[in-house]
Amino acid sequence: MNNTKPGQTDCMTQYNIFLCSSISEFSEERRELSAYVYELSRKTRLQSNLLIHLIKCEDEDEAIVLGGKQQQYNEDIRKADLVIFLFGKRAGEYTLGELDVAAERIAEGKKDQILVLCETDPYKTDGEGFCALKKKLDAYRLHWHPLTSLDRIERMLTEAMFFHFFKAVNP
Repeated sequence: MNNTKPGQTDCMTQYNIFLCSSISEFSEERRELSAYVYELSRKTRLQSNLLIHLIKCEDEDEAIVLGGKQQQYNEDIRKADLVIFLFGKRAGEYTLGELDVAAERIAEGKKDQILVLCETDPYKTDGEGFCALKKKLDAYRLHWHPLTSLDRIERMLTEAMFFHFFKAVNP
């Protein structure tokens, strides 16, 4: 059965975004970002046949969570078109490990698909895990961006998507 609307083809492009952060520290931002991506996807799905999907660990099936959830997250990160990292008062072990998985894309020329946002300058803080974060940023030659507001995350996400599609059309 074809569920397409008049003027719409059944060829849908899906753009997957994986969000890495402390769930407890960024629960509100994660919830609000989900709402933003949902609304953006609703618009792009109708206008451009583009489905935007935000993947968050709290959305995973319980069976996956109970049996080796990190392996599934790592696979989701590898398959994502964009991986967003949010760091606040600390850089947790799992989020740092997910940064290693995302960094595998650098060898594939996909460095622009990793977005790192920090509430404080990781080079000027001694918070938990920030020494490791600094080493990883340097080793992978990744830039971090100030996490000042949800609007900034939304704007950077939109810019990263635009860049992704512009690059695909103009290699």
